[in-house]
Amino acid sequence: NFPPESGVKSLGCKPWRTEWAIIAANGAIEDRLFAEEHRGGVLCGVFDGHYGPRTADFCKRNVLPMFTKAMEQQNGNEEASVKQTFEMLEQGWAAEVRTLLHRHDDFVSAREGACGLVAYITPEKVVVGNVGDSRGVLYRQSKNSLEPMQLTREHNAADPRERIALARAKPNDPSTVSYSTDNGSWYVKDTLQVTRAIGDLFLKSMEFYTPLPADMKPSPINFEPPYISWEPEVSVMEVDDKDDFLVLASDGLWDELSNADTAESLRRAVMEPGKCAARKQNCRDAFHRTGPAMADATKYANVPLHTAEALLWDALRANPYSRFFGVEELLKLEAGEPRRDVHDDISIVVVWLQGGASVKPASLSLPRRISAAAAGVVSSTTS
Repeated sequence: NFPPESGVKSLGCKPWRTEWAIIAANGAIEDRLFAEEHRGGVLCGVFDGHYGPRTADFCKRNVLPMFTKAMEQQNGNEEASVKQTFEMLEQGWAAEVRTLLHRHDDFVSAREGACGLVAYITPEKVVVGNVGDSRGVLYRQSKNSLEPMQLTREHNAADPRERIALARAKPNDPSTVSYSTDNGSWYVKDTLQVTRAIGDLFLKSMEFYTPLPADMKPSPINFEPPYISWEPEVSVMEVDDKDDFLVLASDGLWDELSNADTAESLRRAVMEPGKCAARKQNCRDAFHRTGPAMADATKYANVPLHTAEALLWDALRANPYSRFFGVEELLKLEAGEPRRDVHDDISIVVVWLQGGASVKPASLSLPRRISAAAAGVVSSTTS
């Protein structure tokens, strides 16, 4: 699972350049990402699973056909179509779980869920829908820097607004939200930190709560679902020639880097590709020294450096474990509990909104040419 899977695609009628990178912390990576062309625009995003990868898998497989159907039913209204896509994903996953739960006693399926971040990009605007704690940020040219504009809000019990809303919705249940002194986190019904997600059906309906064994569900006292919602917040931003990048990423990236950090990382990736390549090579060399013989080493040797990779390398270097012990020691940790205790799965999609056309040589310069062989390479198993 290291070096990460990554790639580049040219999509849409402009065309946009879409770059992506993903790395596992969990033994079975629970993140999924996607970038697909649709009607001359780009549909892309991230699904960050929890309690397992199956909800994120389902969403990745179905998001494009469901969005296509939603666009037909909504007469091309992008904002309404993004919202309807989340509803269709929720309903589709619920149908899957009914089969898994009632025919196969697959109790875990009722607890599995995924945060979802879906963006549809046209030449005129960006439409972003979000449930959970992934984040979408637009980066706009400002003099010789990039100014971040966050387009989404995290739906997490750590947010006082979310806790207040839950308390008002469930006045008869004092255990709706609780605080864990063990890790300093807030939880919904002692089980989940996010307050919106696809799935997590045991917190939404008695149909999926009742069949679970007692040790897999919250106390039945005052239990009155739903406690969380599938409904996304949808934002629309008009795009002009100063808007250069859209970054969509799971919370694993934002745990390590702020919006301003990512702006600087993007700036360096296009202004100083040599220095960025050196940081990448240092990480790669450390892996060669500490890992197995790298049967896939040549697979990554010719992958061009791009912005999503740059963000990933900088996130790994910013991790507190790396700062204390060094990146080399972090790379020795196996995926699963040892690695997950240090960082989360990280999935990143970067869209060049102007296809690089607006990145002026005087301020931001393009990285080296992307080879035809590397363009369009997307892993069907890890992306």
